[in-house]
Amino acid sequence: MNAQYMKTWIPDFPATGVAPICIPNNDGSALELGLSAGAAVQAMSGTIVTASFYPPAQLIKGILVNTLGERFVAEDSYHGRTAEFIAEQPDHKAWLILDAGTFAYPENTRAGHRLVDGFETIGDMEAGLDLPQGSLQRTMAVYNKAAATGQDPLWHKHPDWVEPLDRAPFAAFEVGYDNSLYHFLTLGGIRTNSEAEVVDPSGRVIPGFFAAGACVSSIPQNGKGYASGLSLGPGSYFGRVAGANAAKVTLNE
Repeated sequence: MNAQYMKTWIPDFPATGVAPICIPNNDGSALELGLSAGAAVQAMSGTIVTASFYPPAQLIKGILVNTLGERFVAEDSYHGRTAEFIAEQPDHKAWLILDAGTFAYPENTRAGHRLVDGFETIGDMEAGLDLPQGSLQRTMAVYNKAAATGQDPLWHKHPDWVEPLDRAPFAAFEVGYDNSLYHFLTLGGIRTNSEAEVVDPSGRVIPGFFAAGACVSSIPQNGKGYASGLSLGPGSYFGRVAGANAAKVTLNE
């Protein structure tokens, strides 16, 4: 909730299609306190962003393409990992491509993934999405040839989610940041050690200073390495460590 900190630490973060998961008090004041006491920070560009295009699970059998008509991630990735890859695509744009056998409407209504249209051929879809001529047709041909054997040699999607997309009509959903709504958390923060002690930029412990929770940078460093619970677990564990260690401190008595 601190716009200036967002600009400072994450200047390339998408400017549209994003909303924080937070309360008003998540304003960076704990981070500011740490910085004022000489604390080091780390992973300040790290975020976890999500606007999952599934459920239903059958949508994972579709493919995601960018404005070049190319795939860029395994569609069965954790939704936060997928969101990070979409953010890296040109103009933060992407589409979910489905055929008649895999089509369904995303159940995550908060994300607002919009159905572009249905198309009788991949060539029609390619033109309708304003993709480079021949790009989507090549992508689909390569994918379908491998999918016919149950494999995805390009991005290694699990065989359970691999099948040819060759049954007309075809459909495309907008899943990019220019249309959908992605919710996010920031992951960077104060640097601490295994005892929840705050350290300075040279790695020295700042006596009597402990921190834990969302104001510190802990196990998850970025969205590509994130999974559900990787903030809650460290927050709970290191909060207990910080409290126990702080209770032992007798500085300035």
